[in-house]
Amino acid sequence: MFLEISAVSILLLTFCGFFYKIWFLNIFDFPRLQLLVISFIIFVFSLWSSSLIAIVASGLAFTINFARIRETLIKTKPSLNKIKHTDLLAINCYFKNKSPDKIAALIEKVDAEHMVLCELTEDILSSCSQVLKRYKSQKIVAVRDGHSLGLFSKREFLSIDVVKLGDEQMPAIFAKAADQNDEEFLLGAVHPPPSISSHWHKTRLSYFDDLSTYLNGYPMPKLIMGDFNAVLWGLDFKRFLNKSNLISALLKQRYKMTWPTFFPVFGIPMDHILLSKDISFSGVEVGPHIGSDHLPLMLELNDKKILKSDTQQ
Repeated sequence: MFLEISAVSILLLTFCGFFYKIWFLNIFDFPRLQLLVISFIIFVFSLWSSSLIAIVASGLAFTINFARIRETLIKTKPSLNKIKHTDLLAINCYFKNKSPDKIAALIEKVDAEHMVLCELTEDILSSCSQVLKRYKSQKIVAVRDGHSLGLFSKREFLSIDVVKLGDEQMPAIFAKAADQNDEEFLLGAVHPPPSISSHWHKTRLSYFDDLSTYLNGYPMPKLIMGDFNAVLWGLDFKRFLNKSNLISALLKQRYKMTWPTFFPVFGIPMDHILLSKDISFSGVEVGPHIGSDHLPLMLELNDKKILKSDTQQ
């Protein structure tokens, strides 16, 4: 009886994740890998006990969850190369971070051309003040809950906009820059709210709608980074990517978790570096633990002309 109840429960949770407009059901779309593993274990025990109901329910749950995340598990093309230089760096610093010096050390070590920092606080900015001086262009805006969002670049921004998105008018930062051929590209720093309540979930959906509308108004290469509070297979996130004609760099790699560092067995890819589909990159990696509940993302692009600051060309 225990196997049957467990198998049916996992199957119900598997179906719950498809209702992405209902916040407390949408939550179950995040741990697809964990549901996949649990359903497989139940399936094996069901075969051993010859429980038909458990076999069918767990087998169906396994198949559905595998289908949802198969892009992150099976790669027909060779994996990307190990990055040699970090061109883009995205960090959720975690506003309760007790080791901000680790953030500063990582920024100094990888020496990225363009960078986004989420959940910035005065303490974190103070710890990173020295290394941030190397960035010619900087913009920091308050987001929510006492923390801020920052966009940093070694290039001079041609223009910079703070755009209010979603029902709660949450700020995001977008800047235009130009390569050595005077071709413009768009850099973006975003941090949508998490789906932790009905209100925040609706705000998050409206945030993605406004974000795609804004991005579609700029017909140029785009590099958008941040903690999206969204997984690669999420129906709302995939809808946003399709509308914006962007891809997440993590789609080119096998499953990688970026959150939560304090309980990695439930790890999911919540942070992303999004690029226009015509931008080529050679590698993307998850960085080391820096005292945050998120792991940083580092990316190296092939098209260096839109990246290098004048001093490094």
